[in-house]
Amino acid sequence: MKNRFLAAALLVNALALPLSQAAAQDRVDEAKKGDVTVVVSGLSHHFGQRSYWDENGQNRKWNETNYGAGLEYQLSKHFYVAAGGYKNSIHRASFYGGVGVETNGSKPLGLGIEAGLITGYEIPVVPSVIPYVRIGSRNAPVNFKINVIPPIKGLTPAVVALQARIKIG
Repeated sequence: MKNRFLAAALLVNALALPLSQAAAQDRVDEAKKGDVTVVVSGLSHHFGQRSYWDENGQNRKWNETNYGAGLEYQLSKHFYVAAGGYKNSIHRASFYGGVGVETNGSKPLGLGIEAGLITGYEIPVVPSVIPYVRIGSRNAPVNFKINVIPPIKGLTPAVVALQARIKIG
């Protein structure tokens, strides 16, 4: 009886050790307060409507090379603040600031949403709420955000935009 108890205890420990190590690694891989990430904006694609009428009455194609840069500062495991600038879809400079929340930080795929304010459009300061899919662990040296902007009647067709995130600290 004593040997069976000892064998069962050893078996439980042998199974529990790898699980506890995996759980500890998950905690290490999660984003931490104070992490700083450089965000590089790049490409976008506008669905459906391929052009727009500008303020001068000219029909223009959407700008789909939205170069820019920004920073994200991790407030906690899931929350961050963000600020930056880019060349927007109507060929103007835009600046943004806001807060974001993201799930599954240590997993290779995650979801997030960013809310804040953006400049550079017909209305000088526009409130925004942008959902996104993250590809790559939040704590990896590099991961990618695919922003999904739904169509807004009279303003924009549906858009997807790609950003790369580079962790610097």
